[in-house]
Amino acid sequence: MRSLVSLIIASFFYLTSLAQASFSSYDWDEAEYSTVIERFTDESTIILFEKNLIEFFYDTDDSFREINVTHVKAQLNSDDAISAYNTIYLPISTDEKEVIAQKTRVINKDGSVKELDKSAIKIKKDEETGKVYKYFAVEGIEKESQIEFFFVVKKAANYNGGIYQYQEENQIQKVHFTLQCPEDLFFTFKPLNNAPEPALDSTGDVNIYTFTDSLITKLEHEDFSNYQANLKQIHYKLDKIIRNNRVQRNLINYGDFSQNFYALIYKDISKGEERSLKKILKKIDIQDEDNQREKVFKIEDYLKKNISINPQGSSDISDGYSRKIMTEIGFIRTMANCLKKLDIPHEMVITSDRTEIKFLDDFDSFIFLQESLLYFPELDEYLIPSKQFYRLGLIPYSFTHNKGLFIKEVSVAGYTTGANEIKMIQAPSKDKAYSKMYLNVSFKEDDPSKIIIDCKNESFGYSAMSSQPYFELLDDKTTRELQEELIKFMSSDAEILSMEYTNTSIEDLGKRPLIGVAEIEAADLVEIAGDKLLFKVGDLIGPQMEMYHEDNRKTPIENHYNRIYYREITFTIPEGYTINNLDDIVIDKKVIEEDGTVSTQFVSYYTQEGQTVTIISDEYYDKISYPIEQYEIFQEVVNAAADFNKVIFVLEQTK
Repeated sequence: MRSLVSLIIASFFYLTSLAQASFSSYDWDEAEYSTVIERFTDESTIILFEKNLIEFFYDTDDSFREINVTHVKAQLNSDDAISAYNTIYLPISTDEKEVIAQKTRVINKDGSVKELDKSAIKIKKDEETGKVYKYFAVEGIEKESQIEFFFVVKKAANYNGGIYQYQEENQIQKVHFTLQCPEDLFFTFKPLNNAPEPALDSTGDVNIYTFTDSLITKLEHEDFSNYQANLKQIHYKLDKIIRNNRVQRNLINYGDFSQNFYALIYKDISKGEERSLKKILKKIDIQDEDNQREKVFKIEDYLKKNISINPQGSSDISDGYSRKIMTEIGFIRTMANCLKKLDIPHEMVITSDRTEIKFLDDFDSFIFLQESLLYFPELDEYLIPSKQFYRLGLIPYSFTHNKGLFIKEVSVAGYTTGANEIKMIQAPSKDKAYSKMYLNVSFKEDDPSKIIIDCKNESFGYSAMSSQPYFELLDDKTTRELQEELIKFMSSDAEILSMEYTNTSIEDLGKRPLIGVAEIEAADLVEIAGDKLLFKVGDLIGPQMEMYHEDNRKTPIENHYNRIYYREITFTIPEGYTINNLDDIVIDKKVIEEDGTVSTQFVSYYTQEGQTVTIISDEYYDKISYPIEQYEIFQEVVNAAADFNKVIFVLEQTK
């Protein structure tokens, strides 16, 4: 998607003067052992300072370029801290960027300094991904040593939207940020989470924006939290150009982008592309009686099964279709124009991954334009063109519960273009992602310490995403292993007596639940204690998350997606036994909204008819985020599932 954005960025720059970037010759000062402030002395790792320097300049080849400097110094007070810093990963020069300089040194408490030379730089390759890593291998670090490193990178100027995040899991004594640019360029900033606003200092022929932040409290990862969104950070972008008393304002805006994006996707369709679109629609074999959802699903399914997305592909519909390989842009053009030919109402949506960067509605920045979606207003559903194993109605959860740039076709006075609006991409309700389990447990008559379980599991939507789309790609052996893994969550030593799965095609994803039916024998769910049987009924729902150890919660609650967990367990108490602690399974924890609706709950109860007991566990999450003030009640719901998991029924022989 970033390549698509780069294609439609307008150029605002012309050569005014040539200058060598001042940050290109960046170097550090003479080494010194820095002082740790008293309140941080007990920390395992202290970031003594972090510098982030950005310089925009006109290069000698008439291009607009950028220099980035990252400079960090940390004190390491423990073996874990030393282990974390004995490998300093470095950027690697590519076609898009050039690494100008990189240095690392260790300063010991006695003042001795060891500066690493190029011989300490190692290279390794990930054999699975093919990605190459470059790093300083730092040896001989002692406790209370201070490690210092910096690197300088030169690349094409990213003036249309950037971000600097500087909080982390370690305490930071000081952060310094500088953005420097030619005197005719002016940037604007959006600080978040109490980050300071950079101040402008115009000096000579450059504008310099700076801020310093001190004593930055560490932010540790917490369960049910969006870590990145809560870090201190500033967004920045070019705001205006002032030349010869002429001002160009609002240079980075979604209005211009939307019109250019619309033109890129829908306009200038060649005659050859028109012919290819007709061929594609004929191959898909859409019927008149198909409803809108069926038509959209058929288009998506056909294109994703017959065309691969690759940067080496073509953006031209005709060429890409004939070679069965397209760029992401070509694939989106193909899908969108198929929909347009069938007069299916749809809107293009561009958004960000909320687990990385949340889309802001008051700061137009291309950094938020990470992924393209299609929205169907009459269906109120989305699809994601670039992800092969997703289908209509299901997109990666990180693109939901987030705002996005919606672009739809409008016609005014005979001119057709794309109009934009920022709207919320709502997360699907809990009914769109569920895991339902129905268990019938029988104690063996000849040995009640062993049980036979007839089970039926239903998984739908996100709850089936990790397995349902992939079954048809696996060989028989791997399929069997995956199916057994899905069944054995309740008992590690379970013996599977029979097993059958249905709805195992990618076409079923989001339309029909993945269903597994099995009969298993388990011996580790019942223990004998004298004349008693200990039935680990809670283990039948599998391990559960616990949130018992989070004191002084720092961040709001954020779920991945809404979902349901429903369990129905039926068993018959063996002849000659009774259970006196059935009430241990009764739990009722809820988050109740102001209007009286329940947004999150864990409720379990039982009914008994004679010796037959039926347990119902109804757990669901139907709200993505909660303020920190509701943490404790939300914590109680999550822990209720863990409490259920620990329940053991005591079966005593009747006298």
